[in-house]
Amino acid sequence: PRKILNYQTPLEVFMSYMNKDILSSLI
Repeated sequence: PRKILNYQTPLEVFMSYMNKDILSSLI
């Protein structure tokens, strides 16, 4: 459970960056 709603775990931040890279590479 998160105490701060806007807090992102390093893994989530990493995954979000990876998703952007994958999406941009697909285009």
